[in-house]
Amino acid sequence: RGQLLRDGARVVLAGKPNAGKSSLFNRLLGHERAIVAEEPGTTRDALESLVEIAGLPLTVIDTAGLRAAAGEIERLGIVRTEREITQAALVVVCVPGSEPWGERDDAVWHVVCDTRPLIALTKSDLPAVLTPDSLRERTGCEVISTSSVTGEGIESLVAAIGRRLLEGGDEAEEAGDPLITSERHLEALRHALNALGSALRSLTDPPALELVAADLRASLTPLDQILGLELGDEVLDRIFARFCIGK
Repeated sequence: RGQLLRDGARVVLAGKPNAGKSSLFNRLLGHERAIVAEEPGTTRDALESLVEIAGLPLTVIDTAGLRAAAGEIERLGIVRTEREITQAALVVVCVPGSEPWGERDDAVWHVVCDTRPLIALTKSDLPAVLTPDSLRERTGCEVISTSSVTGEGIESLVAAIGRRLLEGGDEAEEAGDPLITSERHLEALRHALNALGSALRSLTDPPALELVAADLRASLTPLDQILGLELGDEVLDRIFARFCIGK
């Protein structure tokens, strides 16, 4: 989770043409960035924008609709869409609820099914042909009904995106403990933990106090680096004087 907060993640909106991707993209951004039109193939190249979703710094990508391309420019856009899908931390598949599932949806699903996508059932403000239950049964994925016109389901979708990106975090992170957002700090903590483990193993019967003291000293150095402290020899001598090493 710390790495996610530091580096962010890429979230791709994918689907067939006119599936509501660009409208959802604009709604997530809070302003109109992508052109929205009824003509298929309006989005011919991927658009991306930084946005905070569920407290996470994300790059959201609006992609060209997946279909048999009508021209070279659109074909190149579709190639990039497929590349973005393979590189995404999460794919949100837009499926219009106002249309029956068809061959184009099958083609899209063939591209995205292995990515464990989240499904946005778009255009819920229009008369429904597809339902969340029918899509869940067909795909086995989480489905959230949304409307970029009325805003219905957008908050639920945002929460689901955050939950999916954070799933797998350990209980300590979920409990609100401090997060490690620096690779340098993480490496320093690993060194400190290894040194403390070595000290613990030296507590045999009888304990090897010289080794314990050396390992404890070694564990302090990486912690000093994290805290920006420098413990001089005088301080260290006071800490370890009570070990009575050599007696």
